[in-house]
Amino acid sequence: MGGWFRKEIRTVADVKGIKMRIAGLRRTVFSRSAWVTQQIPGSDIYPALEKGTIDAAEWVGPYDDEKLGFFKVAKNYYFPGWWEPVRDPLLLNKKAWDALPAEYKEAFQAAAYEANVTMMAEYDDKNPPALRRLVQQGVQTAQLLPRDPRRRLQGRAAVLRRRVRQESGVQEALRRDARVPEDAEPVVRRGRAAHDQFLQQHIR
Repeated sequence: MGGWFRKEIRTVADVKGIKMRIAGLRRTVFSRSAWVTQQIPGSDIYPALEKGTIDAAEWVGPYDDEKLGFFKVAKNYYFPGWWEPVRDPLLLNKKAWDALPAEYKEAFQAAAYEANVTMMAEYDDKNPPALRRLVQQGVQTAQLLPRDPRRRLQGRAAVLRRRVRQESGVQEALRRDARVPEDAEPVVRRGRAAHDQFLQQHIR
């Protein structure tokens, strides 16, 4: 999901000056436009939303967000969270990886794959009932600015290109990542369709 908002967002003008808790590279991307971004720890999000210190916040998804009680202080829950297609990619030291025997690499890859698939399966199981409960609590779900993800992906590409120039140690990885927005439109379209289907199946 894209995040929790204290007020309804209908147009790009509505986000002008919005103070949003959002972290990482996506914070840099959002900061390039009308958003006012802040990076605060998860434990501080609820009181900040409650007091109005921030107007919006993104965290994870229905199951995790419900546990933190964001729905009590922000009733508008928008999708999609296009900036985080997976959770916590695994980063390895290349020199150490190259030194491993082939069978160790295969075992490592199998374990990582199983851990990822298991986690995704658990969220696929837990998110729908959590989202249903949130809606029953009066939460309003909607798509956040349908045309905005394309602009955000383009902004993300620009940020990544700048990082490529600045950080030689991760140039190749960032180059690969920066190429993703070239195919952004079908990705956004598929994500939108998946979210629509998800909502239709599990809320109504």
